[in-house]
Amino acid sequence: MGATELLYLENLNILEVDAQVLESYIENRSNTVILNRTAFYPQGGGQPCDTGIIESKDSTFVVNEVKIENNFVKHIGIFVNGFFKKNELVTCKIDKERRLFLSRLHSAGHVIDMAVKKLNIGWNQVGLITFPKALTWNISEFLITQKKITLK
Repeated sequence: MGATELLYLENLNILEVDAQVLESYIENRSNTVILNRTAFYPQGGGQPCDTGIIESKDSTFVVNEVKIENNFVKHIGIFVNGFFKKNELVTCKIDKERRLFLSRLHSAGHVIDMAVKKLNIGWNQVGLITFPKALTWNISEFLITQKKITLK
């Protein structure tokens, strides 16, 4: 069984894709589906994962969380009806509005970082995390403390 092909790396605009089920099982009381390829973006790099649905002819799976582990993407969620079988063909549909919103919000964080660097006040970004309703832009506390002392 090969690794999951990460289609979002090739084209972030792919919102629907056909795939084949490699595994479908329960892990930590949650249903987990692993596919041969996916356009679902897993949480990482400060940006939350995609959500959406995966459908087959007889089953519907709601994706609430996406993680990547050992080169395989885990689609975690609940079956609304039915279950997937190994090698079954499915269609992945990503929540377009959520992806676009989170992508823009994450990009806004990078714009803030660039603007602060242009101010040349000595603050250094150490983290950027996008949440579905917020953005956190973390800067080095030592540099902020040092700058506050200088400004007094």
